[in-house]
Amino acid sequence: MASGDGHDVRVSRVAKSLRDIIANRITRGLGDVPRGPVTITRVEVTRDFKLAEVYVSVFTPDGASERQKDELIDRVFEALENASQELVRETNKQLRLKNTPKFEFVLDTGLEKMARIVSILDSVKPAVPKSDAKGETDDED
Repeated sequence: MASGDGHDVRVSRVAKSLRDIIANRITRGLGDVPRGPVTITRVEVTRDFKLAEVYVSVFTPDGASERQKDELIDRVFEALENASQELVRETNKQLRLKNTPKFEFVLDTGLEKMARIVSILDSVKPAVPKSDAKGETDDED
């Protein structure tokens, strides 16, 4: 969201502070937001600090159906929306900005995709022959 000049340093610091404030509130308990499966991956804030996009990763159980995963994600985002005024108050208390940002929550699937890719790579990893200290394999010629 921000780009350009020295103001970007302040925007970056505020974005990091917002991420920390929101993540800490979730850890300490924030309304109905579940603590375990929710991670705040990053926050992007406009230069005027009126809007903050909060990227949220929701880890879902491995055996869950797509419907169950979608329902969990919907519950998390509804709980975050319901708690947004509490986050605004917390932000006002800690940062004292001229404009307190409106929080917009965005699903970040990056961590889940990365975990899925690692799992796939692990499942197709070829068997590596054992080698001795000299780098020679156990295969007989």
